[in-house]
Amino acid sequence: MGFTMSLFIVGLAYSNPETFHRARLSDMDGSIFSAIGGGAVRWSAHHQWLKAAPKQVEPFPR
Repeated sequence: MGFTMSLFIVGLAYSNPETFHRARLSDMDGSIFSAIGGGAVRWSAHHQWLKAAPKQVEPFPR
């Protein structure tokens, strides 16, 4: 929703086509970098959780 809203505001704010195009590309860049950063944080948190999780123990050892 934030991405769509920012595109809407950019469309209202800039009447010059070149400025509008640059603002739209900046919005796309910000969204891509946010997705990459969020994925990196999630990946790191998942691997930290795997290291801290207790190992499975068989209830009846053989």
